[in-house]
Amino acid sequence: MTNLDGVEKSAILLITIGLDQATKVLQELSFSEIQNLIKCMLNLKKVPRAIVDQVISDFNSHFSKNDFATVNTDYIVALSKKVLGDKNANILLSEIKDQENIMHSIQQLNIMSPSNIADLIKHEHPQIITTILVYLNPNQAAAILSCLEEKLSLNVILRISQFTGLKKSGENEFIKIINDILEKNKKIISNKDGIITVIELLKSMTYDQEQRIISKIEESNQKLAHTIKSKMFVFEDIIHLDDLQVQRMIQKTTLDDLSIAMATSSELLKEKILKNMSKDNADYLRTCFIEKSSVSTDVIKEKQTNLLNIIKKFFK
Repeated sequence: MTNLDGVEKSAILLITIGLDQATKVLQELSFSEIQNLIKCMLNLKKVPRAIVDQVISDFNSHFSKNDFATVNTDYIVALSKKVLGDKNANILLSEIKDQENIMHSIQQLNIMSPSNIADLIKHEHPQIITTILVYLNPNQAAAILSCLEEKLSLNVILRISQFTGLKKSGENEFIKIINDILEKNKKIISNKDGIITVIELLKSMTYDQEQRIISKIEESNQKLAHTIKSKMFVFEDIIHLDDLQVQRMIQKTTLDDLSIAMATSSELLKEKILKNMSKDNADYLRTCFIEKSSVSTDVIKEKQTNLLNIIKKFFK
């Protein structure tokens, strides 16, 4: 707060000069100016003495025993009512409170994982997703968009370009939606067990480190090692399977399903699978990769999940 703007300086002054004098000052201002000042005053919590001195040195003696000037909310409410009347003051204070609630909830979304938020909002109406992303930090919003299915992302981007603001009637519903998202995220976190934590730690290591630790676990507890292997296995990990396991996987699925699951896979993984099948099947699969290049992300994920469920049985 060392570089105060005019509104902040005025707000601090109004806090220090007393209710009657502050009322007289505000009565000379427009409604929008009053609104901005009251909102600023409510956002102030404790103002350091040095800042108060900076704004009004004549009041220095009033703060000689304290390092802060405490902002009294009751004072601000009384001031608002004295200047605007009870009805208008209550409307103004309610609007400010709603905005504070929205921004508090948005701040929590800004520190959440973009992929977690995408999972939690992807089934919401595109207009709801649009409103949430408009309020978020731009970098956070962009990261969430990249996690959504392409068709939905495009829809949301078009809606953002036409966004004109959140209507007053929708603010409470918007706050409820965000709080529901935050509550769902809390439940996901609270349901996280120890094995999931171990898997996250292993995934942050190199593949060699990961395998050495799993081998050590396997020496003392084979069941636990197998559980970890099955839960941490992702589609690209197929490249680390031996040829016999890849052949077993191929036998238990169809070429069409396999081609969809591999649509976005690395060339190394594709070659790993192709070399473990007949030449005719491999040639057919290569043509399928081209034809199925436009398959939706959701369908690809579904086919990959089906294959992973087949592979996980190898570890039981």
